[in-house]
Amino acid sequence: MSHRSLAFICFTCLLVAAVEARALTYVPVSDGDLVDRSDVIVRAEVASVRVTDETGGVTTAYRFAVLESFKGPDPGAELTVHVPGGIDLDDGLAVKVFGTPEFSTGQTALLFLAARPDHGYRVLHVFQGAFLERIAAGRRVFERPGVEAFAVERVAPLTRSRTERAPLRIRPAERVPRDGALFERWIADRLAGAHRAGDYLMPELPASESRLQPLVSEFTYLIGDDLLIRWFDFDDGDKVGWHRHQDGQEGFSKGGSKEFKKARNAWKKRHSGVPIKLSNRGATSSTTGFTVSDARNTLLHRDFNDSIGEDFDCEEGGVLAIGGLSATDLIPVIWKGLATVAAREAEIVMNDAIDCFLEGDKKAVAQIYAHELGHTLGLGHSCGDSSSPKCSKSEFLADALMVASLDWIFGAELHDDDVLAARQLYDEDFWAAACEKRVPGAKSFCSKCGPCGEGQGNCRNDSDCFGSLVCAKDVGAGFGFDANTDVCTAP
Repeated sequence: MSHRSLAFICFTCLLVAAVEARALTYVPVSDGDLVDRSDVIVRAEVASVRVTDETGGVTTAYRFAVLESFKGPDPGAELTVHVPGGIDLDDGLAVKVFGTPEFSTGQTALLFLAARPDHGYRVLHVFQGAFLERIAAGRRVFERPGVEAFAVERVAPLTRSRTERAPLRIRPAERVPRDGALFERWIADRLAGAHRAGDYLMPELPASESRLQPLVSEFTYLIGDDLLIRWFDFDDGDKVGWHRHQDGQEGFSKGGSKEFKKARNAWKKRHSGVPIKLSNRGATSSTTGFTVSDARNTLLHRDFNDSIGEDFDCEEGGVLAIGGLSATDLIPVIWKGLATVAAREAEIVMNDAIDCFLEGDKKAVAQIYAHELGHTLGLGHSCGDSSSPKCSKSEFLADALMVASLDWIFGAELHDDDVLAARQLYDEDFWAAACEKRVPGAKSFCSKCGPCGEGQGNCRNDSDCFGSLVCAKDVGAGFGFDANTDVCTAP
C-alpha cells in the first residue's frame, strides 16, 4: 500500500449506509472476443449519473446518449449501463468496487455491452469492455479506465519439457491506448466479417505526452486516502473467522482448504508483526456473497450470484476472482488521528470455470487468496496502480505480496513492505501518541515515529528505515518534501 499517504488522510466524518471495497483478478480477453460477444457496441456520451440501491447491492446507473453505433441502437438513442458500486453521500450510499470503470457527465466512451434482464446493460467482462475517450498527441484515443486490477496469465518458458507446466505471471491491467479512428475502423471491419490483425495499438507515448488528457475532468470516488478501513476485532484479541463454501475449489485436494489456510496463516502475527487472527469457521452452504449481508466472511469457489458476469473462458480469458469488504460500521471513528470505519464482513468470489487455467497450481491459488485477504484487511497495493508508486522505482515495493503486478509466483507469504503496511494499520504502538499530529518529512520523524517506509522522511540513518530500506540524503524533492529532506528508499 502507499505508506506515505497514510499521514495525509482527511479527517472527514461521513455518515454512509455502506462502505464496501472490492478488487479483482483477471486474464485479459482479446478485442476480437469483445466484438464477438457484445450485444451492443457504441460510442456514447454520459448524459447522467445516478447511484441506486438495487437488489443485490449498490450500483451506478450511467445514462448514455449514443453518438455512433457499431452494433445495437441507432445514434441519438439512449441506453442505461449499470456498474457495480457508487458514491452518493446525500442518500447515504458509498460502495467502492475496485477495477470497475468510472465515468462522469460529459465524458465519451467506447462501450462493449451485454444485455441485462431489466432492459439495461452491463460492461462486458466487468471493466474490459469499457474504453474512455481521451485526447493524446493531438488525436482521439481510447483507454480502459479500470485501474485497481491486475492480470494473471500463463507464460510458456523458452524451453521446457512436455510435462513442465508454463508458469503463471501476474501483471498490471493493460492500459495500452488505442488510436480512436483506427480502432473504430477495425471494429466495423470485424463486424462485417473481415477478421484482420489490429493496427490500432499506439506505441508508448513520450514522457511529455504520457499523461493522456481527458476530454472532461474525471469523477472522483471516495477511496483509501479519504477513509481508512480496518478490523477493530484484533485490538481486543478476537479473531475474524472465514467460511468456505462446501463445494470447494475444483481441481484441488480438499477443495483448496489447505491453500486457503496458508493464505490466512500468512497474515498471522509471526509473519505480519501484528495480532491479525484469521480463523477457520468451516464449510457453509451460504451463497449470498456480495448480494446480501449474512454476517459471514465467505470464500465462494463459484460465482453463484453472477457478481462477475461472464464465466471464465480458457481460450479467451476473463475475470478470475473478486474480493473485498462487503459491510462496515456506519459511522467513522478517529483511530490514531485517522478517520476510520470498522470492517464487519468480507467476501472472496472465484469465477466459474477457472480450473482449466489454474491447473491445480497450489502456490498460485494460495497467493491469490492471500493477496485478496490483504484487501479485506484494508490494505491497498504497494505499487503498480494509479494510487501507488511505479513498481519500477522500487524493488522494495515490487517484491510485496500486495503489489498490483507480480512477475513471479511465490505462494502465500508476506515480504517487508506487506509487514510495514500491516503494522501501520494494526499496530497500536507503531506510531506513538506524540506522533499522531506529526507528518512524514518533519524533523526526526523517522527516528521518533518510525521506522519509516518507502518514500517517507525525515530519517537520520539507515536504522530509521524499515527492513532493507536505506536513508538517502537530500532527495526530498522527488518525494514531495523540501529538497534537503532525507528519505527512506530502496538501496
